[in-house]
Amino acid sequence: MKKGQYQYLMLVYGISILAVTLLIALFLFSFKSSTDIQGYSGDSSLDINFLNYLRTSVAVNELEFSMADLIIYSYYTNDFSKLDERTKIIFDKLYGDKCFWEIRLSLEDIPNLNFHVISNLGLIPDDSQSVYAVIPGLKGENINVRLIKKC
Repeated sequence: MKKGQYQYLMLVYGISILAVTLLIALFLFSFKSSTDIQGYSGDSSLDINFLNYLRTSVAVNELEFSMADLIIYSYYTNDFSKLDERTKIIFDKLYGDKCFWEIRLSLEDIPNLNFHVISNLGLIPDDSQSVYAVIPGLKGENINVRLIKKC
């Protein structure tokens, strides 16, 4: 073979590998499943709002807590007044009068029995959106915190 023929073969070989790689990448990243779209029907920021709610800082007896810590504190002291007050302030600023919302607290072992409910006194319809988190307690139990919202 002559001197430049190997370089020409390597160029063709390299371009064909690059083309196959690009086709595979386009195939993998251009299609989305329909379940991804259906998972976010309506307000897709519900998870973010709920996570921000749990992370919101609050002062109790001159100590800084997150709302998740305040939920645990309220559960053990059986005093939900500060939790109710702060939750209503947060969600009234977030949703105002345009949405009905409700926070349900239950133990993970008994998810259908709520030990505390905070809401804006609206009736939550069956087609509402919900998201929940599990917060570990101090004595090994886990607390389910569920946000249900309908706008």
